[in-house]
Amino acid sequence: MRFSKLARFFLFSALLGLFSLSANADSLYSTSAAAVIGASTADAVSSWHRPELNPVLGSQFDARSVAIKGALAAVSLGFQHIALRHRPDLRRKFTWLNFGTSAVVGGVAVRNWRVQ
Repeated sequence: MRFSKLARFFLFSALLGLFSLSANADSLYSTSAAAVIGASTADAVSSWHRPELNPVLGSQFDARSVAIKGALAAVSLGFQHIALRHRPDLRRKFTWLNFGTSAVVGGVAVRNWRVQ
């Protein structure tokens, strides 16, 4: 499988996010946040220049779609960060939510690669 420059960039950014989040804290929550970033990146790479069923992302998966998907992941993790400052007891629930989200989004990425 030959990756384009954009696919390499996405994979590099996912790995960078994974290492930076895991290096700053040894908690399971940080690992789950990195999993969300990795799964979102894998989904974006597997969907690039393919028809998109989600009308919010447009008819063809392109740079605009990547920006929307990235913004959704960033807002979700940003909300969690703010909520955890005020309610640290939610860390376990957010951890499970992140791992569940990563599993679903990662499954979609695997499906996209198989359909290609």
